[in-house]
Amino acid sequence: MTRPCSKTIVVSHPEFNLITIGYSPIRPSKYDAIIITYDELEAMRLKDKVGLHQMKIAKQMGTSQSTIHRILKSGRKKLIEAIISGKTVYFGGRR
Repeated sequence: MTRPCSKTIVVSHPEFNLITIGYSPIRPSKYDAIIITYDELEAMRLKDKVGLHQMKIAKQMGTSQSTIHRILKSGRKKLIEAIISGKTVYFGGRR
């Protein structure tokens, strides 16, 4: 039995409606879409845009460094998959 997911703190929500806004390639795959969660988006923003280390991100988001590592890995994998495979990206939800 797996452990229940812990709640993370998301400080900076983007300035658009995450439910309806996303990235869509010119010829999106007919049925495939990727959903990047708020946690993944926030962790990638703090790491890749702001330039914080994983320990500082973990402290800010109220979780462990290993959880941040997993969140970053998951978010980046989804983003690369969408770009390479031409899938639509939607933002929203939690892990």
